Amino acid sequence: MKLRHKAWLLTGFVFSACVAIALIGLFALKQAANIDNEARVKQLMLSAASTITTLENLAASGVVTEEAAKKIATAILRENKYHASEYCFAVDENLNFVAAPLDPQLHGTSFNDFKDDKGQSVGKLALAALEKSGGKLTTYTWGSHDAKKNVTATIVSVAVQSPRWKWIVGNGLNDSEANARFLANSKWLLSLSLLAGLLVLAALLFAVRQLVKSLGGEPEAVIQKIQRVAGGDFTEEQWKAGEVRPQKDSILGVVESMRASLQRVLLEVARSAESMRTASREIASGNGDLQTRTETTANSLQQSSSALQHLTDTVGLSAEGAMQAGKQANEASGVAIRGGQVVSGVVATMDGINASSKRIRDIIGVIDGIAFQTNILALNAAVESARAGEQGRGFAVVAGEVRSLAQRSAQAAREIKGLITESVARADAGLDMVAGAGKTMEEVVASVLRVSNTISEISSATSDQSAKLTVINREFQRLDSMTHQNSAMVEESAAASVMLKEQAERLKELLQAFRVEPGAEPSAHLEARPVDHPPRRIAQRHLVPPRHEIP
Repeated sequence: MKLRHKAWLLTGFVFSACVAIALIGLFALKQAANIDNEARVKQLMLSAASTITTLENLAASGVVTEEAAKKIATAILRENKYHASEYCFAVDENLNFVAAPLDPQLHGTSFNDFKDDKGQSVGKLALAALEKSGGKLTTYTWGSHDAKKNVTATIVSVAVQSPRWKWIVGNGLNDSEANARFLANSKWLLSLSLLAGLLVLAALLFAVRQLVKSLGGEPEAVIQKIQRVAGGDFTEEQWKAGEVRPQKDSILGVVESMRASLQRVLLEVARSAESMRTASREIASGNGDLQTRTETTANSLQQSSSALQHLTDTVGLSAEGAMQAGKQANEASGVAIRGGQVVSGVVATMDGINASSKRIRDIIGVIDGIAFQTNILALNAAVESARAGEQGRGFAVVAGEVRSLAQRSAQAAREIKGLITESVARADAGLDMVAGAGKTMEEVVASVLRVSNTISEISSATSDQSAKLTVINREFQRLDSMTHQNSAMVEESAAASVMLKEQAERLKELLQAFRVEPGAEPSAHLEARPVDHPPRRIAQRHLVPPRHEIP
């Protein structure tokens, strides 16, 4: 039932109650008027009867004669007019009219001439009632037939009889005046009740209209709309033809505005969640590839570090041999033959050094390529983390560290490559010198001083190579350590990207609980549950301090 119908029903009930109260009041007023009228008439009759009794007592005491007393009583009673249409009549002991103030034509006629509707004498009815009451005030009823109007009415009359003369004073209970007062009061009371009912009706209708205006519609419609929003249905309301849209400042209008705002927010969140889920999948895939390549790079660096360590040991031995050769060069004048053998050994050693240096140069080229690929992967990871937004900020830091390490690795590889190139060049020069020394062994004795100086230079160069190879070996160890750190960071980044993908899937599931587009059905309500894999904080690792410049 609509609120307006309820208001009409309540108004009808209140109006009926007002009318019922008015009718009950009128009935009570009528009863009180009848009782008051009867008391008034009886009091007037008792007053007239008291006059006759007083004159009877005066006649009995001899103050006046009996005849004079009756004349005085008759005169008084004939002038006893207390209303324009009401009076008290008096009849003597023979039921002849003594006084009828408003009907003087009845004087001298008999009360027995009045007949009721059944033909009985009204005087005899009054006399019989007085005989029962002992002459005291009594009432009697008789039926009066109006021939003109053909109406029979029941009349209630009152009468009292004087003790000595036996005169009867009587009157009918005329309720015309009481009915007139009752009619006037009833009109006023009914008008007041109708006015009160109309005021209540107007107040209720105004209040209901204002309430419906504030609500924006029927209470059932408002409750249904709020229940839809509370249940996760944010689709736009489909208004039927002829329906009035609620005002914006009404409750239903505010709920509709809230629904539209929530619908826009949820649509944007759904699109963002879908984009984040796609980006997290791409990040997870890229991290997997990066992790594989980082592990391959770490293995290659470990092998290169082992080979470089072996080369460093070999160069160290060469340096020691060169120092011994320098000492023996001072004695070369006496041992030219042994010097030739030593030179041959030096030639063989330099060949090995030259071959090893070329091999190291090739390895450094491989390392440089790996560092370049790592730098490219770090750039791709930074781009993907930027696309992930706030969720990929931690991964962006890791990608920046990886890129920085890759650049430093490339720089170190280029420096090592330059050193190796320089070593190869010097080894080639030494090889040419030793070859020339072998051809001119016959002149060794004459040129021993020059050979001694040359051997000293070779010793110095070999010591320098040993020192540089030691630095290169240390840098390779640092590069290997950083590569392992990169591998650990990539692994943590891969775990974070997997967790991000899971959170994106979870967010997508949560958004499916809401209905934001027509025709879409919301999924079952999802209970809030903790995240299966809470996000791990990436360990704050102590990075390797900046490398020292190669002397």
